[in-house]
Amino acid sequence: RAIQEFSSTGAGFSLAMRDLEIRGAGNLLGTQQSGHIASVGYELYCRLLENAVCGLKDLPLKEPPPVRIDLPGDAWIPRDYIADLRTKIDFYRRISRTITNEHVNDIETEMGDRFGPRPAEVQRLLDLARLRIAASSLSIDSISKQPGILVIGHHDIRSIEKWKQACLLAGQEVRIVENKTVVLPLHERDASDGDRLFQTVKNIFRVKEN
Repeated sequence: RAIQEFSSTGAGFSLAMRDLEIRGAGNLLGTQQSGHIASVGYELYCRLLENAVCGLKDLPLKEPPPVRIDLPGDAWIPRDYIADLRTKIDFYRRISRTITNEHVNDIETEMGDRFGPRPAEVQRLLDLARLRIAASSLSIDSISKQPGILVIGHHDIRSIEKWKQACLLAGQEVRIVENKTVVLPLHERDASDGDRLFQTVKNIFRVKEN
């Protein structure tokens, strides 16, 4: 019913707000998430809602979901940094929809101007957006850590050679599986330390802060 009430162009964000009202905010945007957001992540949530609205209106679907990144570590906006829920949601929405590093830099600067120095969790959230943009340019659809390895999934096998070159330039061993999945062995310290692993991944993708 809520989806039907918001069947208008660009209504996904409003629907997400309605969902918050129905379920209660709780820790939805903190370290503990629940409901639909817990299963897909906030970055995909508004886009899935947008696609649901498009389906009801018989419109073409929005762009496919962005790169799915599953790495250990905290990446969120703490309440003691941005207390207002709507402001926080707006930043999540903008960060999740950035398509250039310039956009991320603008958001990063705005946060610093309005709320002061960014805590580590917020900086990681912004760097994840940069990582998503870099990965998307290499036709990557997923990055995930598995025991002892980093797994990168591709949706375009033509990008594999470009990816191999990126890894070699970063001094990273690489193995290609079935011409669509890249497997990188992790050093023991990277495998056990989320911050070190994230820095390693950023180095591979040449992700730099503003």
